[in-house]
Amino acid sequence: MSTLVPATFLHRPHRFGAHVRVGDRELYVHVPDPGRLLELLYPGNTVLVDLRPRPGGRTAGRVLFARAGEHWVRVDTQVPTRVLARLLKERRLTPFASYTVVQPEVTYGESRLDFLLREPVDGAPDCLVEVKSVTLVQEGVGLFPDAPTARGVRHLRELRRAVEEDGYRAAVIFLVQREDARVVRPFAANDPAFAAALREAARAGVGLYAYRCRVDPPRVEVLADDPLPVEW
Repeated sequence: MSTLVPATFLHRPHRFGAHVRVGDRELYVHVPDPGRLLELLYPGNTVLVDLRPRPGGRTAGRVLFARAGEHWVRVDTQVPTRVLARLLKERRLTPFASYTVVQPEVTYGESRLDFLLREPVDGAPDCLVEVKSVTLVQEGVGLFPDAPTARGVRHLRELRRAVEEDGYRAAVIFLVQREDARVVRPFAANDPAFAAALREAARAGVGLYAYRCRVDPPRVEVLADDPLPVEW
């Protein structure tokens, strides 16, 4: 049974907390996405909150979805990695279907990357994978990041080095947590360093992949058979 309830977003005093109104109550809730989310979390917008408090927590629940026009958007950066782990293990993502072992949270260089894919049936190199959550869509274009990310730049440089120096295969998977994207691009105006690092990584052979989600709260489905292009 879903525990989601509609709420009116009020304000966000810091990255991980927000005030919402449910009925005649003002509640302080957790925001599980540190991005700016300015197009989603603004005063008066409709959000869906899970009002199950976390043990020992200071919040009354979590914001999990926000309205964007006719669409719902999931705002939880922890979910994409878990969802993609399942799809990779089930070998449902065609570009990675030859790998039989999915190892999460692998340290490479100075970074902790999301996955190392091993033991491919076709003899391909082991593959390092980093997942990026996309919530910002403008006129059908999914844009990442919505806030400058030095960590994201470092990940791209590590992936590039893994390909160029150590013979790995490497990939970035952008998961768009909404359905209205047709293409994914780096948000160069917002973070030129990330855009430049993505270009360099792609030229070095790092694969770029993107998928979108069909969101009908609480249900979210990754459209694994309908990948999006990534333009860099």
